[in-house]
Amino acid sequence: MIANRKQLEYSIESVAKMYRLRDRIAAQTIGDSETRADEVDSVVSMIRRLEREIAEYLLTHTEAIEENGAADAPERIAA
Repeated sequence: MIANRKQLEYSIESVAKMYRLRDRIAAQTIGDSETRADEVDSVVSMIRRLEREIAEYLLTHTEAIEENGAADAPERIAA
């Protein structure tokens, strides 16, 4: 679960790296194609999990900002 802005940024960077990893694995021509497909599926599963966590964090913090006004939003987001 993402708890703060720093973790959010790290998660976003991780998702980008995982997309590149997925593409590299899928492009490999050496090895068993079934194993490669399983590796791609595993990376995609991790990407989806992180994307759900990112969406949940953003939804939670966006709702808090809307409820309390934007004046104190940077303090809450940075926490």
